Amino acid sequence: MISEETISPDKALSVLSISSEDATNPDKLKTAYRQASKKNHPDMGGSEEAMKDVNAAYDFLSKHGSEGGSLGTTVSKRDVWDEISKEHKQWASFVKEDFEKKFKPENYIKYFSEITGEEIGIDFAIFYPKKEERSPSLAGLKVKFKNKDGSVYFFIDVYVWISELRKEPTLGAEHIEYPIVASCDVYFNRRKQTITKGNYTSTHDHDLLTNPEKLFPKSKIEKLFKRGKVTKFTRKDMSRAITSELNGKVYGDDSWIIPIGTLGLFIYRMVILRTGIYTAMGIYKDRKRINTGASATFKEEEETIDFLKKLQNDLKNETDESKIINIVNEELKKVKKLS
Repeated sequence: MISEETISPDKALSVLSISSEDATNPDKLKTAYRQASKKNHPDMGGSEEAMKDVNAAYDFLSKHGSEGGSLGTTVSKRDVWDEISKEHKQWASFVKEDFEKKFKPENYIKYFSEITGEEIGIDFAIFYPKKEERSPSLAGLKVKFKNKDGSVYFFIDVYVWISELRKEPTLGAEHIEYPIVASCDVYFNRRKQTITKGNYTSTHDHDLLTNPEKLFPKSKIEKLFKRGKVTKFTRKDMSRAITSELNGKVYGDDSWIIPIGTLGLFIYRMVILRTGIYTAMGIYKDRKRINTGASATFKEEEETIDFLKKLQNDLKNETDESKIINIVNEELKKVKKLS
Protein backbone atom coordinates (compact mmCIF):
# COMPACT_ATOMS: atom_id res chain seq x y z
CA MET A 1 0.00 0.00 0.00
CA ILE A 2 0.96 3.65 -0.40
CA SER A 3 1.73 4.41 3.21
CA GLU A 4 3.81 7.59 2.80
CA GLU A 5 2.42 11.07 2.14
CA THR A 6 3.71 11.15 -1.43
CA ILE A 7 3.12 8.98 -4.47
CA SER A 8 6.12 7.91 -6.52
CA PRO A 9 6.12 6.08 -9.86
CA ASP A 10 7.31 2.81 -8.31
CA LYS A 11 4.58 2.86 -5.66
CA ALA A 12 1.85 3.60 -8.17
CA LEU A 13 3.03 0.84 -10.51
CA SER A 14 3.19 -1.61 -7.61
CA VAL A 15 -0.37 -0.88 -6.42
CA LEU A 16 -1.80 -1.54 -9.88
CA SER A 17 0.62 -4.42 -10.62
CA ILE A 18 1.57 -2.93 -13.96
CA SER A 19 4.88 -2.27 -15.73
CA SER A 20 6.07 1.23 -16.58
CA GLU A 21 5.74 0.40 -20.28
CA ASP A 22 2.13 -0.81 -19.96
CA ALA A 23 1.25 2.20 -17.80
CA THR A 24 1.68 4.42 -20.86
CA ASN A 25 -1.03 2.44 -22.67
CA PRO A 26 -4.48 3.82 -21.65
CA ASP A 27 -6.28 0.52 -22.31
CA LYS A 28 -3.80 -1.59 -20.34
CA LEU A 29 -3.77 0.95 -17.52
CA LYS A 30 -7.57 0.90 -17.39
CA THR A 31 -7.58 -2.92 -17.26
CA ALA A 32 -5.06 -2.91 -14.40
CA TYR A 33 -7.18 -0.36 -12.54
CA ARG A 34 -10.33 -2.46 -12.90
CA GLN A 35 -8.57 -5.60 -11.67
CA ALA A 36 -7.12 -3.77 -8.67
CA SER A 37 -10.52 -2.20 -7.91
CA LYS A 38 -12.28 -5.56 -7.91
CA LYS A 39 -9.65 -6.93 -5.55
CA ASN A 40 -9.53 -3.98 -3.14
CA HIS A 41 -13.04 -2.48 -3.14
CA PRO A 42 -14.68 -2.64 0.33
CA ASP A 43 -17.76 -4.34 -1.12
CA MET A 44 -15.57 -7.06 -2.62
CA GLY A 45 -13.42 -7.97 0.36
CA GLY A 46 -10.98 -5.05 0.32
CA SER A 47 -10.85 -1.88 2.41
CA GLU A 48 -11.54 1.81 2.00
CA GLU A 49 -7.84 2.60 2.57
CA ALA A 50 -6.73 0.12 -0.09
CA MET A 51 -9.27 1.52 -2.55
CA LYS A 52 -7.95 5.04 -1.94
CA ASP A 53 -4.50 3.84 -2.91
CA VAL A 54 -5.81 2.19 -6.08
CA ASN A 55 -7.59 5.41 -7.12
CA ALA A 56 -4.54 7.52 -6.27
CA ALA A 57 -2.22 5.23 -8.25
CA TYR A 58 -4.54 5.25 -11.26
CA ASP A 59 -4.89 9.03 -11.17
CA PHE A 60 -1.13 9.47 -10.90
CA LEU A 61 -0.32 7.11 -13.79
CA SER A 62 -3.13 8.54 -15.95
CA LYS A 63 -1.54 11.97 -15.73
CA HIS A 64 2.16 11.18 -15.52
CA GLY A 65 2.34 7.92 -17.47
CA SER A 66 0.44 9.11 -20.53
CA GLU A 67 2.02 10.66 -23.57
CA GLY A 68 3.68 13.91 -22.60
CA GLY A 69 3.77 12.96 -18.92
CA SER A 70 6.71 11.97 -16.80
CA LEU A 71 6.98 8.97 -14.53
CA GLY A 72 9.85 10.67 -12.74
CA THR A 73 7.39 12.89 -10.87
CA THR A 74 6.56 12.56 -7.17
CA VAL A 75 3.39 14.24 -5.93
CA SER A 76 1.52 14.72 -2.67
CA LYS A 77 -0.82 11.83 -1.93
CA ARG A 78 -3.22 14.13 -0.07
CA ASP A 79 -3.53 16.45 -3.07
CA VAL A 80 -4.25 13.51 -5.36
CA TRP A 81 -6.82 12.02 -2.96
CA ASP A 82 -8.66 15.30 -2.54
CA GLU A 83 -8.87 15.83 -6.29
CA ILE A 84 -9.96 12.24 -6.92
CA SER A 85 -12.60 12.32 -4.20
CA LYS A 86 -14.14 15.48 -5.57
CA GLU A 87 -14.26 14.18 -9.15
CA HIS A 88 -15.49 10.72 -8.15
CA LYS A 89 -18.32 12.13 -6.05
CA GLN A 90 -19.44 14.40 -8.89
CA TRP A 91 -19.46 11.62 -11.46
CA ALA A 92 -21.02 9.07 -9.07
CA SER A 93 -23.80 11.54 -8.32
CA PHE A 94 -24.31 12.04 -12.07
CA VAL A 95 -24.69 8.29 -12.73
CA LYS A 96 -26.85 7.68 -9.66
CA GLU A 97 -29.25 10.49 -10.58
CA ASP A 98 -29.28 9.31 -14.20
CA PHE A 99 -30.18 5.76 -13.15
CA GLU A 100 -32.82 6.96 -10.68
CA LYS A 101 -34.48 9.03 -13.40
CA LYS A 102 -34.40 6.28 -16.03
CA PHE A 103 -35.36 3.28 -13.89
CA LYS A 104 -39.00 2.36 -14.56
CA PRO A 105 -39.90 -0.47 -12.16
CA GLU A 106 -43.50 -0.54 -13.41
CA ASN A 107 -42.25 -1.61 -16.85
CA TYR A 108 -40.34 -4.52 -15.34
CA ILE A 109 -43.21 -5.57 -13.08
CA LYS A 110 -45.62 -5.69 -16.03
CA TYR A 111 -43.08 -7.50 -18.25
CA PHE A 112 -42.16 -10.17 -15.68
CA SER A 113 -45.79 -10.69 -14.61
CA GLU A 114 -46.88 -11.28 -18.20
CA ILE A 115 -44.09 -13.78 -18.86
CA THR A 116 -44.52 -15.76 -15.63
CA GLY A 117 -48.29 -15.47 -15.29
CA GLU A 118 -47.73 -14.54 -11.65
CA GLU A 119 -47.90 -11.37 -9.60
CA ILE A 120 -44.36 -9.98 -9.50
CA GLY A 121 -43.26 -7.16 -7.20
CA ILE A 122 -40.08 -5.43 -6.02
CA ASP A 123 -38.18 -7.05 -3.17
CA PHE A 124 -35.57 -4.28 -2.99
CA ALA A 125 -33.96 -1.56 -5.11
CA ILE A 126 -30.64 -0.05 -4.05
CA PHE A 127 -28.96 2.83 -5.83
CA TYR A 128 -25.30 3.21 -4.94
CA PRO A 129 -22.83 4.56 -3.85
CA LYS A 130 -23.88 5.56 -0.36
CA LYS A 131 -23.69 9.26 0.45
CA GLU A 132 -20.93 8.77 3.02
CA GLU A 133 -18.57 7.03 0.56
CA ARG A 134 -15.69 9.48 0.17
CA SER A 135 -14.25 8.38 -3.16
CA PRO A 136 -16.62 5.95 -4.92
CA SER A 137 -15.22 3.84 -7.75
CA LEU A 138 -18.62 2.41 -8.81
CA ALA A 139 -22.10 3.82 -9.23
CA GLY A 140 -25.16 1.82 -10.14
CA LEU A 141 -28.31 -0.03 -9.19
CA LYS A 142 -29.14 -3.40 -7.66
CA VAL A 143 -32.76 -4.49 -7.79
CA LYS A 144 -34.65 -7.71 -7.18
CA PHE A 145 -38.15 -8.54 -8.42
CA LYS A 146 -39.88 -11.65 -7.10
CA ASN A 147 -43.20 -13.48 -6.85
CA LYS A 148 -45.10 -13.81 -3.58
CA ASP A 149 -43.45 -17.00 -2.31
CA GLY A 150 -39.92 -16.24 -3.56
CA SER A 151 -39.83 -19.25 -5.86
CA VAL A 152 -39.17 -16.96 -8.84
CA TYR A 153 -37.03 -13.85 -8.85
CA PHE A 154 -35.23 -11.57 -11.29
CA PHE A 155 -32.04 -9.83 -10.17
CA ILE A 156 -30.38 -6.85 -11.85
CA ASP A 157 -26.98 -5.34 -11.12
CA VAL A 158 -26.00 -2.51 -13.46
CA TYR A 159 -23.09 -0.20 -12.74
CA VAL A 160 -20.51 2.16 -14.20
CA TRP A 161 -16.82 2.41 -13.37
CA ILE A 162 -16.23 6.04 -12.39
CA SER A 163 -12.77 5.95 -13.97
CA GLU A 164 -14.48 5.62 -17.36
CA LEU A 165 -16.45 8.82 -16.82
CA ARG A 166 -13.54 10.88 -15.59
CA LYS A 167 -12.19 10.84 -19.14
CA GLU A 168 -15.23 12.76 -20.38
CA PRO A 169 -14.64 16.46 -21.05
CA THR A 170 -17.78 17.87 -19.43
CA LEU A 171 -19.79 16.60 -16.49
CA GLY A 172 -23.47 16.31 -17.40
CA ALA A 173 -22.98 17.08 -21.09
CA GLU A 174 -25.53 15.63 -23.49
CA HIS A 175 -24.71 12.42 -25.33
CA ILE A 176 -21.95 11.41 -22.95
CA GLU A 177 -20.93 7.87 -23.80
CA TYR A 178 -20.12 5.56 -20.94
CA PRO A 179 -19.92 1.77 -20.59
CA ILE A 180 -22.55 0.17 -18.38
CA VAL A 181 -21.73 -3.24 -16.94
CA ALA A 182 -24.81 -5.43 -16.52
CA SER A 183 -25.30 -8.73 -14.74
CA CYS A 184 -28.84 -10.14 -14.69
CA ASP A 185 -30.04 -13.42 -13.22
CA VAL A 186 -33.28 -15.38 -13.05
CA TYR A 187 -34.13 -17.75 -10.22
CA PHE A 188 -36.59 -20.43 -11.28
CA ASN A 189 -37.06 -24.11 -10.42
CA ARG A 190 -34.68 -23.46 -7.54
CA ARG A 191 -31.82 -22.82 -9.97
CA LYS A 192 -30.16 -19.51 -10.77
CA GLN A 193 -29.53 -18.77 -14.45
CA THR A 194 -27.47 -15.84 -15.71
CA ILE A 195 -29.43 -14.20 -18.53
CA THR A 196 -27.25 -11.19 -19.28
CA LYS A 197 -23.62 -10.48 -18.43
CA GLY A 198 -21.64 -7.95 -20.39
CA ASN A 199 -20.84 -4.36 -21.27
CA TYR A 200 -23.06 -1.84 -22.99
CA THR A 201 -21.58 1.34 -24.41
CA SER A 202 -24.44 3.74 -23.97
CA THR A 203 -25.15 7.39 -24.42
CA HIS A 204 -26.78 9.53 -21.79
CA ASP A 205 -30.19 8.68 -23.30
CA HIS A 206 -29.87 4.87 -22.91
CA ASP A 207 -33.01 2.81 -22.21
CA LEU A 208 -31.48 -0.18 -20.42
CA LEU A 209 -33.43 0.63 -17.26
CA THR A 210 -36.62 1.53 -19.11
CA ASN A 211 -36.99 -1.36 -21.53
CA PRO A 212 -36.81 -4.71 -19.64
CA GLU A 213 -36.34 -6.75 -22.82
CA LYS A 214 -32.90 -5.19 -23.28
CA LEU A 215 -31.60 -6.95 -20.16
CA PHE A 216 -34.05 -9.88 -20.14
CA PRO A 217 -34.73 -10.97 -23.74
CA LYS A 218 -38.17 -12.55 -23.92
CA SER A 219 -36.96 -15.52 -25.98
CA LYS A 220 -34.37 -16.43 -23.33
CA ILE A 221 -36.82 -16.16 -20.44
CA GLU A 222 -39.51 -18.22 -22.16
CA LYS A 223 -36.97 -20.89 -23.10
CA LEU A 224 -35.80 -21.07 -19.49
CA PHE A 225 -39.33 -21.45 -18.15
CA LYS A 226 -40.12 -24.24 -20.62
CA ARG A 227 -36.92 -26.17 -20.04
CA GLY A 228 -37.58 -27.41 -16.51
CA LYS A 229 -35.01 -28.86 -14.12
CA VAL A 230 -31.91 -30.04 -15.93
CA THR A 231 -29.13 -29.62 -13.38
CA LYS A 232 -28.25 -31.20 -10.06
CA PHE A 233 -29.42 -29.42 -6.91
CA THR A 234 -26.21 -27.97 -5.47
CA ARG A 235 -25.04 -26.33 -2.27
CA LYS A 236 -25.50 -22.90 -3.85
CA ASP A 237 -29.01 -23.82 -4.96
CA MET A 238 -29.85 -24.90 -1.41
CA SER A 239 -28.47 -21.71 0.08
CA ARG A 240 -30.40 -19.54 -2.38
CA ALA A 241 -33.61 -21.46 -1.69
CA ILE A 242 -33.18 -20.99 2.06
CA THR A 243 -32.71 -17.23 1.76
CA SER A 244 -35.12 -16.54 -1.10
CA GLU A 245 -38.01 -18.96 -0.60
CA LEU A 246 -37.77 -19.47 3.16
CA ASN A 247 -36.55 -15.95 3.97
CA GLY A 248 -33.80 -17.47 6.08
CA LYS A 249 -31.46 -15.02 7.78
CA VAL A 250 -27.76 -15.86 7.83
CA TYR A 251 -26.69 -16.64 11.39
CA GLY A 252 -23.09 -17.68 10.75
CA ASP A 253 -21.04 -19.74 8.33
CA ASP A 254 -23.45 -22.18 6.66
CA SER A 255 -26.17 -21.54 9.24
CA TRP A 256 -29.52 -19.76 9.12
CA ILE A 257 -32.58 -18.93 11.18
CA ILE A 258 -35.76 -19.68 9.24
CA PRO A 259 -38.90 -17.81 10.33
CA ILE A 260 -41.66 -20.08 11.64
CA GLY A 261 -44.68 -18.09 12.79
CA THR A 262 -43.34 -15.46 15.20
CA LEU A 263 -40.25 -17.55 16.01
CA GLY A 264 -37.34 -19.04 14.09
CA LEU A 265 -35.87 -22.48 13.44
CA PHE A 266 -32.09 -22.81 13.47
CA ILE A 267 -30.55 -24.89 10.67
CA TYR A 268 -26.91 -25.49 9.79
CA ARG A 269 -24.92 -27.33 7.15
CA MET A 270 -22.11 -29.82 7.65
CA VAL A 271 -20.33 -32.31 5.43
CA ILE A 272 -20.30 -36.04 6.16
CA LEU A 273 -18.50 -38.37 3.78
CA ARG A 274 -18.34 -35.59 1.18
CA THR A 275 -22.10 -35.11 1.34
CA GLY A 276 -23.89 -31.96 2.42
CA ILE A 277 -26.15 -32.58 5.43
CA TYR A 278 -28.47 -30.05 7.10
CA THR A 279 -29.53 -30.26 10.73
CA ALA A 280 -32.52 -28.36 12.14
CA MET A 281 -32.48 -27.90 15.88
CA GLY A 282 -33.44 -25.22 18.34
CA ILE A 283 -36.19 -22.60 18.34
CA TYR A 284 -34.99 -19.00 18.37
CA LYS A 285 -36.49 -15.64 19.21
CA ASP A 286 -34.60 -12.42 18.40
CA ARG A 287 -31.54 -14.54 17.48
CA LYS A 288 -31.51 -16.19 20.94
CA ARG A 289 -32.33 -19.85 21.57
CA ILE A 290 -35.44 -20.30 23.70
CA ASN A 291 -36.00 -24.04 23.17
CA THR A 292 -33.68 -26.92 22.27
CA GLY A 293 -36.34 -29.54 21.64
CA ALA A 294 -36.14 -32.11 18.87
CA SER A 295 -33.73 -32.15 15.95
CA ALA A 296 -33.79 -33.57 12.44
CA THR A 297 -31.22 -34.13 9.73
CA PHE A 298 -31.91 -33.54 6.04
CA LYS A 299 -30.19 -34.19 2.76
CA GLU A 300 -29.08 -31.42 0.40
CA GLU A 301 -32.13 -31.75 -1.81
CA GLU A 302 -35.30 -29.96 -2.82
CA GLU A 303 -37.49 -32.12 -0.59
CA THR A 304 -35.84 -30.43 2.40
CA ILE A 305 -37.00 -27.03 1.17
CA ASP A 306 -40.49 -28.45 0.55
CA PHE A 307 -40.69 -29.77 4.13
CA LEU A 308 -39.56 -26.49 5.71
CA LYS A 309 -41.76 -24.43 3.43
CA LYS A 310 -44.84 -26.47 4.39
CA LEU A 311 -43.96 -26.03 8.06
CA GLN A 312 -43.75 -22.28 7.51
CA ASN A 313 -47.07 -22.12 5.68
CA ASP A 314 -48.86 -24.22 8.31
CA LEU A 315 -47.77 -21.82 11.06
CA LYS A 316 -47.55 -18.51 9.19
CA ASN A 317 -50.47 -16.96 11.12
CA GLU A 318 -49.72 -18.60 14.47
CA THR A 319 -48.79 -16.24 17.33
CA ASP A 320 -48.93 -18.64 20.26
CA GLU A 321 -45.24 -19.35 20.91
CA SER A 322 -45.87 -22.49 22.95
CA LYS A 323 -47.98 -23.94 20.17
CA ILE A 324 -45.32 -23.11 17.56
CA ILE A 325 -42.63 -24.83 19.65
CA ASN A 326 -44.72 -27.95 20.20
CA ILE A 327 -45.74 -28.33 16.54
CA VAL A 328 -42.20 -27.75 15.21
CA ASN A 329 -40.75 -30.30 17.64
CA GLU A 330 -43.43 -32.85 16.74
CA GLU A 331 -42.82 -32.40 13.00
CA LEU A 332 -39.06 -32.76 13.43
CA LYS A 333 -39.56 -36.00 15.34
CA LYS A 334 -41.46 -37.43 12.34
CA VAL A 335 -38.49 -36.95 9.99
CA LYS A 336 -36.80 -40.25 9.23
CA LYS A 337 -33.19 -40.56 10.29
CA LEU A 338 -30.64 -40.57 7.47
CA SER A 339 -28.99 -43.92 6.93
